[in-house]
Amino acid sequence: MRRRTRGRDGLSLWSSAKDDQLEEHVPEPEESSSAAPARARAEPFSLDREQWDDVKKAARRHRHREIGYQAAELIFIAIFLVWTGGTIYSFAVPDYPWEDYELAANITILVVASVSAVFAAWRARVNGARSVVPVGSGEWLPPEEDLPVDNRVDLEREISRLRTLRFRAFLIALGWAAVHIGGFLGMVGVERSAAELLETGAQVPGRVASLHDPDGGRGGRSMEVNYVVGGRRYNTDVSLETDQRYVTGESVTVVYDRSEPGRMRTLEEPNENQFWVGVSVTVAIVALIAVPFSLVAAGAWRRRHRSVLATGWRTASVTVAPDYPIRSGRKMPSIEVEYRDGSRITLRASTSTHGSTPLRKRPKRWAWVGGEGRDMVVLFPHGRWREPPYAVPAWAVTERFQPDEQATS
Repeated sequence: MRRRTRGRDGLSLWSSAKDDQLEEHVPEPEESSSAAPARARAEPFSLDREQWDDVKKAARRHRHREIGYQAAELIFIAIFLVWTGGTIYSFAVPDYPWEDYELAANITILVVASVSAVFAAWRARVNGARSVVPVGSGEWLPPEEDLPVDNRVDLEREISRLRTLRFRAFLIALGWAAVHIGGFLGMVGVERSAAELLETGAQVPGRVASLHDPDGGRGGRSMEVNYVVGGRRYNTDVSLETDQRYVTGESVTVVYDRSEPGRMRTLEEPNENQFWVGVSVTVAIVALIAVPFSLVAAGAWRRRHRSVLATGWRTASVTVAPDYPIRSGRKMPSIEVEYRDGSRITLRASTSTHGSTPLRKRPKRWAWVGGEGRDMVVLFPHGRWREPPYAVPAWAVTERFQPDEQATS
């Protein structure tokens, strides 16, 4: 059966040649082995250099579209998170001054942002599926081979575990989104605490002892207020959040907590706990930044899973070489790969929590390499501290080459 293709680009040439070949190919039964991929062996396709160039150009075009849609998706998700937090804040803060049509505008923005994010994610997925450079080009992996049997490692299962890493990154993104909302709720809690103190606290007269207006914008404006409760004098700093101007010696009404007289505010100034306000704002901002990074990681693992699923694994001798010494502009570790047929390729570890630096102390160790281009994975038999196989994301710095060819060039 011939694959249905869209458009008249280079990928159509590959799809037609691949399907013609697969129709004639009858896979031979494999011996039962956990390391043998249950997949038809792909031979290099009969496309000339010019046709392969067209294929790669079409793949790069779809890849660029995928990146563009992913960027749009992240922007819409950030807008959705910010407006969600702001709307929750507006509902939770007592006596929030709603403007005309503000709630309707917030709901409209949330709906448009969510629909746009879903659409961008769908288009990114479609273009991502079309951006896979066809198997058989030989630029990054040698022809598929019969892998040595290793009963300790189920290579087919390790391909499935790449999808698990994608879901884990997505769950981490959801966790950061919850933390972002929690930051807004923390700010709401601070404001509600000040509002409850105004309703339930006791009132006494106070006096402005001094004013503090830092130069250069460092720190906020504040004033020191003196007041007496039960015969004891209290001197408390009050952060100024309104535009009201005070003078030294001015009388103000102090509202204090009956169980903790040192906790106070004035009728005009809520005197919110600036420490918890800063913590809440910092948490909300950090989480808002972390959500897109986690989503990018999830999308990257999805592409790597798709790429390795298409190519399978190749056995290779692998050496991890960190970019020492530590300095400005330092690059991620390089991974020197030598396949069983003698060909070599240089990879660069991708930024990930699955780093390769801890594996630097064992050069030329045997591992498995899969994927293509910017979506490659190096699978080590085990990590530094863990026994199960350890997947390191990487991308190709060079194309696959024979050492003698490089020497002559």
